[in-house]
Amino acid sequence: MANVASIHQNKSPLQILSLALANQFVERQEAIQAMLIAVLACEHVYLLGPPGTAKSALIRAIAEALGRSNFEWLMTLFTTPDELFGPVKLSAMKNDSYERAITGKLPMAEFVFLDEIFKANSAIINSLLTAMNERKYHNGLAPIKMPLMSLFGASNELPQDESLVALRDRFLITVYVEPISERDNFKLMMRAGDFQPINSGIDIVHEQKQVTLVNLTPETDEAFADLWAACKANGRHVSDRRFRKSQKLVQAYAHLEGRTITIPDDLTIMEHVLWNEPSERTEVARLVQTVINPNAAKAVKCVDDARDLRKRIPVTVPKQGDPTRKDYLATCSESNANIAEILEKINLLGKGKKIDSARIEVQKIQAEIDTLSMQAMRGK
Repeated sequence: MANVASIHQNKSPLQILSLALANQFVERQEAIQAMLIAVLACEHVYLLGPPGTAKSALIRAIAEALGRSNFEWLMTLFTTPDELFGPVKLSAMKNDSYERAITGKLPMAEFVFLDEIFKANSAIINSLLTAMNERKYHNGLAPIKMPLMSLFGASNELPQDESLVALRDRFLITVYVEPISERDNFKLMMRAGDFQPINSGIDIVHEQKQVTLVNLTPETDEAFADLWAACKANGRHVSDRRFRKSQKLVQAYAHLEGRTITIPDDLTIMEHVLWNEPSERTEVARLVQTVINPNAAKAVKCVDDARDLRKRIPVTVPKQGDPTRKDYLATCSESNANIAEILEKINLLGKGKKIDSARIEVQKIQAEIDTLSMQAMRGK
């Protein structure tokens, strides 16, 4: 079991945990941050992405690292309430009471993970909605208070059934988990061994209380109002309830960054709150950053342009004698020149977390194109 305290100095336990998880889950740093913020704010997270992208493993790793009670289940069309909420107690029925044996089941868990959540049937959805919204479960004559902190849902596709809209809306944060995109990171993933459980020693209940003490500044209020106005101007409907609940996410973002007051940049977490379809993610990121940091919005655009250039180059490198080799090398050369121009644009934007992150990503794309170009020139 890894002890995260030995990994980095001068960082909070939460920051150390975030880095330790990112070291084990390649290209998942943004997802890890969003998930920890949701836990700090006691909100729910929906992970969307193709099969085999470590969604389940990542959720389990966070639950284990925080040492809280956990319940997980793979949902199917035939999943019954008994499987999630416990079997009916026959002894209670003898006394004209309808109760379930909930020990070890969803109503008693602090973290819940439901894989393929949108396969839930109508017999389960209503109980899930109450659990997620009110943290209550009706068992017998009186509702019981659930210890639920965060419910994680995962699936490979968005729900299409209208009956699932309310369940989808209960997830304040949505994280899109993509397959590994960079060649070097793919090699890291292939060399990585089995996941090593992390001993964080974090008292998450204490951390959640600290989040409530983070001061929401007037500048943050103005940024929220500007973002609300920008959403309306761009025809993006976001409910008042969703905006109001997002305030705690912003406080949690600041706390994770080690601050006791918020700044407009903390609204970066809204990039995971405002989109409905995966195709909208870049547009939403630009919208959020245009409001809170216009230079960061330009950096987001630069990264998008660099990714498009990378997609122009096939992953398969042509060998000696391949008639496409000349065109391949020309494409690499042209792309590298364009990448260099993009990096110059980013360097003119100054500094900042989003800008620095964009610079690093574009540099990685540049390095990968260099590697592909060298392999093509060798022609082996």
